[in-house]
Amino acid sequence: MYLLFIELQMKFKSILFILSILFLFGCKENFEVWKDYNDNYLTEKTQEQKLRTSNTGLRFKIIAQGKGAIPKQNSRVKISYSAFLCDGTICSSLDTIDYVYNYPIGIQQALKQMNRESIWQLCIPYDLAYGVSGTKNTYGNYIIPPYSTLFIKTIELKEVINY
Repeated sequence: MYLLFIELQMKFKSILFILSILFLFGCKENFEVWKDYNDNYLTEKTQEQKLRTSNTGLRFKIIAQGKGAIPKQNSRVKISYSAFLCDGTICSSLDTIDYVYNYPIGIQQALKQMNRESIWQLCIPYDLAYGVSGTKNTYGNYIIPPYSTLFIKTIELKEVINY
């Protein structure tokens, strides 16, 4: 009886191991599908919104050109924006003061070209956003999945605190 229990236990562990491998493989496939979906979304949004493309791949449209200071990398800025994933999920919504360097690269690039009181629209490819890693919460769940394009309908540079 004891040997039967040990044998069943080993089979159960083997099945769990195989299921774990299949699950991880499935996640990788899902991220490839997600990546393709995001790449298509970026192309469609660029055409639909008539966005310009920078030499780094950042897509943008100037909605309102402000006047005044343009922030540098170490500047503190007050900005307001809501970022969406390509499926419409809001992934961040901020009205905050922070250093330019604390934002994703695509937002940094835009901010360093905006005058105070400017309003832009951004479509940020994954390599200028959160990359192939995405972001997770403290429980290990994705807040922003890998390969995610971020769409910011409006980002407003309200204040440049030091420049």
